[in-house]
Amino acid sequence: MRRFGIFLGLFLALTLAGAAAAEAAEVRLALVIGEARYKVAPLATPVNDAGLIAATLKEAGFAVTEGADLDGVDLRKALHDFAAKAEQAGPDAVVFIYLAGRGMQFAGQNYFVPIDARVEREADVPIAAVRLADTFDRLAAAPAKARIFVLDGARILHFATEGAPFASGFGLETAGPNTVYAFNEAPGAVSPDEPGPYGIYAQALVEMLRQGFALPQAFTAARLRANDLSDGIIVPWDAAQLAAPVVLFARNTAAPPLPRLDETASIRSLPAAKAYLAAIEADTLAAYADFCSAFANDPLALRVRALAAARREALTWQEALAAGTPQAIWTYMRRYPRGPHFPDARRRLAGLAAPLEPPPRFDPYDFKGLPAPSEAELDNLDQPVLTFDDPAFPPPPSVAGLLPERPVEFEHLLPPSPGGAGLLPNPAPLTLSLSKPVLPPAAVSAAPAAAAQPPLEPVTPPKVIGVPPLPQPAVTPPLQQKTAAPLPPKRPNKAEAAPKHQKPKKSPPHPKHGAQAKPRAKHGHAHPAPAKAKPHKKKHRS
Repeated sequence: MRRFGIFLGLFLALTLAGAAAAEAAEVRLALVIGEARYKVAPLATPVNDAGLIAATLKEAGFAVTEGADLDGVDLRKALHDFAAKAEQAGPDAVVFIYLAGRGMQFAGQNYFVPIDARVEREADVPIAAVRLADTFDRLAAAPAKARIFVLDGARILHFATEGAPFASGFGLETAGPNTVYAFNEAPGAVSPDEPGPYGIYAQALVEMLRQGFALPQAFTAARLRANDLSDGIIVPWDAAQLAAPVVLFARNTAAPPLPRLDETASIRSLPAAKAYLAAIEADTLAAYADFCSAFANDPLALRVRALAAARREALTWQEALAAGTPQAIWTYMRRYPRGPHFPDARRRLAGLAAPLEPPPRFDPYDFKGLPAPSEAELDNLDQPVLTFDDPAFPPPPSVAGLLPERPVEFEHLLPPSPGGAGLLPNPAPLTLSLSKPVLPPAAVSAAPAAAAQPPLEPVTPPKVIGVPPLPQPAVTPPLQQKTAAPLPPKRPNKAEAAPKHQKPKKSPPHPKHGAQAKPRAKHGHAHPAPAKAKPHKKKHRS
């Protein structure tokens, strides 16, 4: 009997120890990079935004590897080293990557642009920019509890290259199991270069995490907030497939409960203003189509129709790429003769050794039942760069009541203090009384009993990626220059909105594609909204 008791005691001790080890197995790893000091058109916010994201993740128990203004060699090395580290973290790891700067899509792939990138011809893109699928696919093949990839880089490109233009923004991504993709703008669209100190998307995401929203719902709330703060110009997009929500900050019991975001609301049964917010919340082609059908004559339909046009085109191109046949590519070209991916379609046909123009007769591809675009949708896509800042669009309705009240700390975010050499800047402390960080079990168990809060990081020197650029005291750093055009001011009331039946001005028709087409304009995209900026005619050399 005594031996049985000893055996039972050992068995229970080993079981409890194994359970504790399993509970403490969660590891949180993050890679946060901001790129701002581009040779042409430097940016004011990405490095600061990366610092804001990094500080929030550190507080949530992430071991953060950070980098600022990396060249192509150091950027590739940072992604490679982090992927190798994440592969060893185990199946309970939470992996978070945030990249802020300029990104692009080319030949069906999304790329991130380092500060030293030089693109003078199409063949330069895979060499000068970093293909993100190389890292994301590698991490998707490794076991993990969650992988969160955030790309804050859908901005106007300033490459002065000859030939057919690149499609703007990022292309659609399909989220696999335990994966989240999040972008600062809708597929194919770009956000304006903001004056700083912080970008709207980064502020909205950090606020919603600290408010207590779990992932991926925090991205939905961030989309609503960013759309409201930008007067409808910024419409972040995400795709998620998580087995369980990832909670980084928990709402305090004394704080008002978070409103429930219901993405299944019936749009047709709501008033126009609430239906618009429901469509933005759902952010699907079906939701946008329902709004346009139910509120075809409402001024907000102008804005929603542009969103529907962008999403339908992006989905059609994604299906054409997935099919990978000349018939699918030709069908896309027939549907979108001036579409943003028309040059990419010709590039893909060249790779397939197929005719670059659709033949008179071929079997059209059905794109899984996806309907062809309407003439009104084609008008929205007939522009070199897709943005949602058309002055004919009415202002969106307020999100008051749908989201929690914005904390005063986010109304007046102070500029960050500089970080160390090669490190991100340090934002001013954000102490929200509404929530507290939810640390992984390993961090909690390692905390000393007398400490008021567990340490945010191991007491080791921070990891620095690459070699920072040499200081140039005679020149004002680009991050301090407000070279970007600010967002349009928030319109005070609906009386200032465009007339009810006013239609957006059409852009001049593009030259037709094909053998008889006139030479295309240079790649360099110019923002359609700012005042009197001269187009880039000369090539920019670094």
